[in-house]
Amino acid sequence: MRAVMAQPSTSWPLIGALYLAGLIAAAQFAKVSVTLDALAAAYPGAPVAFAVSGVAVMGVLFGVLAGGVVANLGPRRVILLALAISAVAGAGQAVLPPFPVLMALRVVEGAGHLALVVAIPTLMAGVANDRDRPMVMGLWATFFGVGFSLTAVLAGEAAGPVYGGHALLAGAVAVILWRMLPRGIGGARRAAPGLADHLVIYATPRLFAPALGHGIYAALFLALVTYLPVALGAAWLAAALPLAGLAGSLTAGYLARAILPGHLVPAGFAVMATLFAATWLAGPGMAPAMSVLAMAVSGVVAGAGFAAVPWLNADAPERALANGALAQLGNVGTFSGTPMLAALGVGASLPFAIASAWSEPAPRPWPIAQRSAIRSCARRQIWSRSSSRASRSRRRHRARIWLVSTVRGVKVGFWPSTCATSKPLDAATTWSPWVEIATSDTHIACSRSRSIPTPRRVRPRSIRSSRLPISMTWPCVKGPWVVRSIGLVTSVSVNSSRSVTTARDVPSG
Repeated sequence: MRAVMAQPSTSWPLIGALYLAGLIAAAQFAKVSVTLDALAAAYPGAPVAFAVSGVAVMGVLFGVLAGGVVANLGPRRVILLALAISAVAGAGQAVLPPFPVLMALRVVEGAGHLALVVAIPTLMAGVANDRDRPMVMGLWATFFGVGFSLTAVLAGEAAGPVYGGHALLAGAVAVILWRMLPRGIGGARRAAPGLADHLVIYATPRLFAPALGHGIYAALFLALVTYLPVALGAAWLAAALPLAGLAGSLTAGYLARAILPGHLVPAGFAVMATLFAATWLAGPGMAPAMSVLAMAVSGVVAGAGFAAVPWLNADAPERALANGALAQLGNVGTFSGTPMLAALGVGASLPFAIASAWSEPAPRPWPIAQRSAIRSCARRQIWSRSSSRASRSRRRHRARIWLVSTVRGVKVGFWPSTCATSKPLDAATTWSPWVEIATSDTHIACSRSRSIPTPRRVRPRSIRSSRLPISMTWPCVKGPWVVRSIGLVTSVSVNSSRSVTTARDVPSG
């Protein structure tokens, strides 16, 4: 007891100032996301979406190297230098220079962002005592979500003023920390970093384990926040899921006081797996709530992962290396998670579709043979040729089948968003379950500058005789949405330049 009472107290004002610097780092991503439309107007035809990810490039390539730099120079010097870089780069972006210059400034700003997310948690762990350290790390785990949310609420839509305001805030926080941080804070130093640091870190479990867990968390979090609201037909999840993650991260700080981070992280992943499996099996009414609970547990995993860095590594230089690896794999997970989930396609979304479609009451019971046909359809791939045989350059359009259902009278498809859309259907006349067929390249049809050949009617030979309700979606051509439906569904008008047809049975010819 005396040993615990003899520990130095946590400097909460300094913790708050460092957390504010973390919000500045999070706003480096958020400020471009909230002003993306203004950037598109300022740079017509330029790939402005890359301005968002330009900051993360540095983290993917040089995360471990940044950890070595922090261990060599010390966190105080690195934080002040990173804030200065962010202020100068942000001021340059505020004048909206030519797009190549803007991208170069974003990459430079990415170096400052990487330095901040590596040095700040290293220093926060050093100024907190053993009792408060898990809670401080849990607080740090919320910096990105809080910073992104505050930027979305407080920032305007004009790019220049937003970037200029962010530069001023970065400079102000740099001045505050320059006055608050004593020289020599951060502990011992180590030699200058080199490429060998990668081998050392990824061969040392106590340095690598927190990064691995954080990379998995980052890949799951962003991908599921992107696709779960669409897959479950609940738009409110787009706001609820990040908030649930933040609540879980704050809770992790208190849990880590009683449960060792080395036990809390694997237990959290096990609970996440169980809850996501339950989400697959739950119906439309329970699946959104289960997903919110699962994302809250993922926040606990994130907070416990940050707390595991000082728990596994007692020295500040080793903590810096571990935080560098954590930043690197976190950026890798952010980059890869969403494309990986999109690439899974039907395989990832099919359990949601089956649970949703079969849980809804149908006007009549479905025989076992027809349910078997549904399962077989979900594993088939259908091909169709373009409507014009004169053009040899047009390739065959690949189509996939996946299960969909109606939730509260709105058609829901369990596939990444397509170009073709439809208005809400009448729940009283919609059969459930039903199958939707859409070409996989409909997303490029949204461009008004090019025309996509409309494919011929797809022949679902594998279910031709099963009398299942079918809906077919064609890509839009030269702007207007074009939707044709065939099956036991109500005809829908979608401002189409072509007719919308319906049939009572599956076409058999």
